[in-house]
Amino acid sequence: MPDSGLPDGDVLTSAFYDSYIREQVVTTCTSATRPTGVEGRMIYETDTNCVLVYDGSTWLIVSAPATTYTPTLTSMAIGTGGSAANTAKYGYAQGLIVIDGIIQFGTSGTTFPASSNTITLPSTFTPAASVTPNYPLVGLANMTAGGVSAQGVVALVSTTQLRIYVTTASGSYAAAGNLATNTPGTWVAGDFIRWTATLPGTLT
Repeated sequence: MPDSGLPDGDVLTSAFYDSYIREQVVTTCTSATRPTGVEGRMIYETDTNCVLVYDGSTWLIVSAPATTYTPTLTSMAIGTGGSAANTAKYGYAQGLIVIDGIIQFGTSGTTFPASSNTITLPSTFTPAASVTPNYPLVGLANMTAGGVSAQGVVALVSTTQLRIYVTTASGSYAAAGNLATNTPGTWVAGDFIRWTATLPGTLT
C-alpha cells in the first residue's frame, strides 16, 4: 500500500477509510453483500469461496473452487435407468477454466450422440475472444460404445458450447471424426463418454 500522506495527528475519517484503506485490501463478504465496486477492489466471498476483482464495470472471479454443474446436452440424451448420469465439475484460476465431466447413457429414453452433439459450458463463463473466432480443440475425451473403446477430442463450437469428436485414422495422421449411433461402435445402455476441457476466459 502506498504512503497515504496523512500527517501525524490527523483524524481518520470514514471517507478516507473507504477511499484509501478499504479499496486496497481484500474485503470479506458474501455474494449478497458485496461492497460498492471500485476498479481494482478485491473481495473474498465466504459463501462461494471465490476471490473476485472489480474491473470498473463487473465483478470478475479471480479464482474459484471446484464447482459442480449439469451441462445441457443436444443431439444426445442420457435417458433413464441403470447408472445414467450427466455430471461435470469446473475450477477457475489465472484466467483459465478447467472442466471435466462424464456422460453415461441409460436404458430408456436415450438418444445416443450424433455429429451435432453439444455440451454447454458453465453459464457464467465467457470464452476469451482469442479462442472464439476459430473454435479450436480445447480438450480430450475417451469413450466406450458397444464394447469399442476409443479416444476423442473436445472442440469449442460456439461461445457457450463444446462438441465431442472421435479420433480416427487419416493416412499417417489422426483426424477428428463425427460421432454417430454406430461410431465408434454401436452405442448401448451403460456406455459412457468422459471428457475434459481447458480454455481461457472470464467467470462472473
